[in-house]
Amino acid sequence: MIESRDLTKRFDDVTAVDHVNAVITEGSVFGLVGTNGAGKSTFLRLVTGILKPDEGRVLIDGEDVFTNPRIRERFFYIPDDQYFFSNVTPREMMTFFAKIYPFFDRARFSKLAAAFDLPESRKINTFSKGMKKQLSIILGISAGTKYLLCDETFDGLDPVMRQAVKSLLAEDMTERGLTPVITSHNLRELEDICDHVGLLHKGGILFSRDLDDMKLNIHKLQCVPKPGMTADDLVAYLSGTHDVSFDPDDAETSAAAVSGDGIKSDSAAVVSTDEAESASAGMTEAASGTANASDGLSVIRVEQRGSILTLTVRGSEFELLSRMERIDTVFYEIVPLSLEEIFISETEVTGYDIKKLLF
Repeated sequence: MIESRDLTKRFDDVTAVDHVNAVITEGSVFGLVGTNGAGKSTFLRLVTGILKPDEGRVLIDGEDVFTNPRIRERFFYIPDDQYFFSNVTPREMMTFFAKIYPFFDRARFSKLAAAFDLPESRKINTFSKGMKKQLSIILGISAGTKYLLCDETFDGLDPVMRQAVKSLLAEDMTERGLTPVITSHNLRELEDICDHVGLLHKGGILFSRDLDDMKLNIHKLQCVPKPGMTADDLVAYLSGTHDVSFDPDDAETSAAAVSGDGIKSDSAAVVSTDEAESASAGMTEAASGTANASDGLSVIRVEQRGSILTLTVRGSEFELLSRMERIDTVFYEIVPLSLEEIFISETEVTGYDIKKLLF
């Protein structure tokens, strides 16, 4: 396990890492995302012991990294800027690292070098940026360490190589319990590989969550309501403000308002959480309706495109489905959220706009 406790690093009057507390458990893929300058590279250099913290400490398997050089045999660090000795070949770098890491697998290195089409006897200074990044990755994987620390690992790799690297990481996780730590400024690069993701902003951890736990508690609902039901009606019902009931005489008028140009419309209306709650609070209760408890459901985002409503709802999936089954809709389904959508929802709740932070 890697643990940082109140980790802080300053450069003159700039605080690059600000009292960061984080726990990276064994056997998981930890993704650390943030904008350029957020402190991701500095955090990794502190974890590796390259930099000495001004405050706090980093523990790997319970031992302080900076004061215990032997701990460094347990991890391999792949920096964003590749560094190799002058005028050396991949084979010579393999020999160098094999002396440092006791479990370095020379045979595997040669096999991977051939698979990635990296000549072992060719001078590294003749390699492209992408080839140098590939060489660093296969050196790291071949080192046989417990932890692999990767700074912007996928930057400079084409899509095919990016997927190949992800497959290698997954294979080593399964076979020997490798724990990769990957930093990136791009959420989409971490979409299909990370188990746990932390958002670093201005040197501090905005939040750190297990992706499975996040997905269990937040859902994307797409539905086409029956004529007469508006977005405000549905939000109020799911939030427990009101039951849904309508006057049949008003259905025809409401249907025209809901459908309009129908699904042909290319415009989308996005309603924020505050706006949705305000609209819900302003509605009058229907004559036959009675107020319900919210049962833990909270609508945090609403988007309407034509007659299709897309809602991001926090709470139990079972309760969400149960409530949707009680009302009459043309169509509804719960669809998976992307990592980007989860982060947008989580950061909006805490008052941050992740689109401004990462995109």
